[in-house]
Amino acid sequence: MFRLKLVLAFIGLAICVAGVLLVKRFWEDQIKPEQEIELAVRSQFSGPSDTKGPDLGKRQFEEAVKLLEDGKLNAATDRLLYLMTYYPESDAYPEAKRIVGEINVDRLISRAPMEGKIEYTVKSGDALAAIARHNQCNVDYIMRANGRTSSIIHPGDRLVVIPLNWEMVIDLGDMTLTLERPWSNAGKEAQPARPGKPNERPVELFFKEYPIVKVNAPPGFSLTGSTEVSDLVAWKDGRRVEFNKRDYLNANKWIQTRKNGVILRPYREKDESGSQQRDFGIMLHPADLEELFTILRPGTPVTVVNSAS
Repeated sequence: MFRLKLVLAFIGLAICVAGVLLVKRFWEDQIKPEQEIELAVRSQFSGPSDTKGPDLGKRQFEEAVKLLEDGKLNAATDRLLYLMTYYPESDAYPEAKRIVGEINVDRLISRAPMEGKIEYTVKSGDALAAIARHNQCNVDYIMRANGRTSSIIHPGDRLVVIPLNWEMVIDLGDMTLTLERPWSNAGKEAQPARPGKPNERPVELFFKEYPIVKVNAPPGFSLTGSTEVSDLVAWKDGRRVEFNKRDYLNANKWIQTRKNGVILRPYREKDESGSQQRDFGIMLHPADLEELFTILRPGTPVTVVNSAS
């Protein structure tokens, strides 16, 4: 009797195992291929799922715009910097950065109050170049900030001056040139870096970002590394033009550094001869280069990186 029960149990177990094997084979041969085909068809004809959460920076941007409309530049700038610090993934981030840069430059190249800006009273024997050098700025800045079209000055003239102390970061990966205030200018109120990015510089250092149009490096040269601005040069008809000459305002501006190949030039489809522009250097929109020519000075630290590598 016991043996009969054992045989029946063995037969039952064998039937169960066979059933499982048949189900598994039917799944692999019939069901699974059909599911895979269905998933492939769905992925082809349906767009990616929208998993993006709400844009929390949009409200900050809208409030900043309202403050700008009310003429409250300081409050608007603070709100935009807040957006840039805590909502960098916001769709409003690029526009916030652009507006902050424009506000910063407008304040700088004017008689508007700004930290570090003073009025200098011209004395007998003064010259613009000496005044610029003494106050760590440049002649272009003095002329534009004070609305002057002539380099002639007289004792008693009051000129706005400010130290043009920036750090330039050129990123060949995202094709941007960014001016930042030095770390020492961030102050105790600088916001900490965002979680997961301990080396990120606080946005309080940001001054303005400029797009790079084209990069043309000399063969075999690496542009990355640290250097500094060595000279700001105005050229007209193949010769250098000094700031007190008639052609100075209409001259082509270059910004040279001490590193081979790292020279800022205006981008043009064709050079003065009508040929394609083939100069080595980092090309920017002419208007942006004119602006940089005004707010930079020799000695400005320059760091060239490539975020794409």
